[in-house]
Amino acid sequence: MSELFCLILILSGPETDGRLAAVLKQHERYLQAFRSLRVELVADVSRDGGKSWKRHAEGTWRKDGSRHRFTSTLFVYEVPEADGSTSTSFDPYFLDMFFDEEHCRELSYPASQPKDEPPSPSNGYNRIRAAIVDPPSWFGNRVGPLWLFFTADSRYSLPQHAEMGSKIRLVEKAGRGDPDLPTIELTPDYDDDLKYRLVLDPAKGYAIVQRETLLKRSGEQLAIHRVVESAEVMPGIHFPKRVRITSTRDDTVLDVRVTALTVNQPIADEAFVVKFPKGAMVVNQQNDEIYIWGEDEPALVFKSYDEFAAWEREQLGQGGGRPVLQFLLANAVLLTGVVLVILLRRRLLRRRGTA
Repeated sequence: MSELFCLILILSGPETDGRLAAVLKQHERYLQAFRSLRVELVADVSRDGGKSWKRHAEGTWRKDGSRHRFTSTLFVYEVPEADGSTSTSFDPYFLDMFFDEEHCRELSYPASQPKDEPPSPSNGYNRIRAAIVDPPSWFGNRVGPLWLFFTADSRYSLPQHAEMGSKIRLVEKAGRGDPDLPTIELTPDYDDDLKYRLVLDPAKGYAIVQRETLLKRSGEQLAIHRVVESAEVMPGIHFPKRVRITSTRDDTVLDVRVTALTVNQPIADEAFVVKFPKGAMVVNQQNDEIYIWGEDEPALVFKSYDEFAAWEREQLGQGGGRPVLQFLLANAVLLTGVVLVILLRRRLLRRRGTA
């Protein structure tokens, strides 16, 4: 895939600094134009370079100011194994997540299971897994490829990176590519492995239209996220309608399509409520407590995994083993790493060590 590479020249000087500030300001205005969103999307994955496809996910993204809710059904996802490898599952799985600047709530359970499944009479809980993350941290990796065009690196937007003091530089492509499109290189301080190269399009309101993921030390390109179709939703403002994510190290391709889009229309407050059902097992990722949920609050509180495991063995009359605890831990990992783009990132970084 050598045609994807080109020479990058780093620009510097007062004039360049002024151009960078202007580009960042225009991009910030682009983000501010979307006060509310309702986006329905589908995603298909190919492991053979686009020759064959499988449905990966179907979902809905709602945004109102700083409030976000994502609901999705995953049809193909990678599951971490004990030895550090991954296996691919094809059993549909449902994810539901809300977050704002202070709170995050997550639910996950097999799509074949009704959300109101009654708790098991043997131990008082069901197969629904949930998480509390207050305040939210790195929620962008859970919410799908389109989010990457509002955040620069799946965590923060370009304006947020500028406020944080991340290294942001304007670069010039010598070779392929449109020289009129501003290209920004972003190097987050908190990521030891990766940096990003972002292409913005003034004709689309300074939207991000391409995002390259690179190794920080060598500059090797790992993946490309590219908008292949967009729609003008406001004068001079475009929203991505189709995104293609391509690995440059194997034949993995993810194709994401918007099937319905509503911009800047009122969204009821109820649409941002994720309610834990009775019997759900809830992990508080801030203090490692485990709850068995009651009507509207925890019915049981365990201060640690060990405390929960002891209670579980007592409930089930087991003298040893922690099968359900292991299942809980697997789901906690799944909650924080299963959705769409983070899978690609893990796959690519894992292959880095064997390439």
